[in-house]
Amino acid sequence: MTKAYLHRIGTATPTHDIHETFVNFAADMLADPRARNIFQRLVAKSDILHRYSCLQSEGTDSDVPDAFAFYRSGQFPSTAERMRVFEKCAPVLVRRALDKLALGAEERSRIRHVIVTCCTGFYAPGLDFEILEILGLPSSTERTMVGFMGCYAAMNALKLARHIVRSEAGANMESFETRGLENAREMITWRVGDFGFDMFLSTQVPAHIAKAMKENAAQVRAGRPVDLWAVHPGGRSILDAVESGLALPLEALKDSRCVLSSFGNISSATVMFVLERVMNKARAGQNGCAMSFGPGVAAEIMRFHAL
Repeated sequence: MTKAYLHRIGTATPTHDIHETFVNFAADMLADPRARNIFQRLVAKSDILHRYSCLQSEGTDSDVPDAFAFYRSGQFPSTAERMRVFEKCAPVLVRRALDKLALGAEERSRIRHVIVTCCTGFYAPGLDFEILEILGLPSSTERTMVGFMGCYAAMNALKLARHIVRSEAGANMESFETRGLENAREMITWRVGDFGFDMFLSTQVPAHIAKAMKENAAQVRAGRPVDLWAVHPGGRSILDAVESGLALPLEALKDSRCVLSSFGNISSATVMFVLERVMNKARAGQNGCAMSFGPGVAAEIMRFHAL
């Protein structure tokens, strides 16, 4: 059966680093001094140093939405207003990521499928059409949108790509597996609200993940040594839970922790940033395991090896 290979990853972020500005803005919204102190302690423990946004905090670029004008205390933008900004800014970010791939004319001519996953916003015709236009692909190119799946969405997109490749002859990913955590269905939820997306994350999630990893360590490793780990950095406590549950050495999740520090949790795209770092230093023959957690709570696992 045809094998599926992950040849190249191109990542991109918006240009505005708003982490410090966001932290100060969020702290100022908390009137209770005790709540503000708790928030500041959580920020210090998060290990996040940078976050990027298409909104600017300085107000110097007339073509870029101003964060403080967009998010006014007591007058937060509606879901419709947020989606309008997304429709304006998302194609710019898509073009930057595609430029990083540096696809030649011959490579573009062999593209038959485009799979898009997004957890930030939606519109139609959407990013799938944008990609066809940017790459100059024919309108007959098959398009698939994987939406509203949260932090493990990229893993499901890779899984779908593998199915397509294996079902169409000629079209390094070995296997995928989904593992739901018992009694955790409502611990991570995500719903559309009138003022954006309403998300809930239980404080019990890390403990459940650690328990599940410990109980299923052999299955996660699929009975072989794992040299490369690409774990979605949903937060420092999530990485700590995976590390302790699987009894990993301190250096095992270094790439995940570096991405968390540099970008924060950027939902479904985050694991691709980790995989990019892993691929850049992987040696031929090394076995790898990528993992993301999301609503449910469920773990999406991808096993691979480097060539």
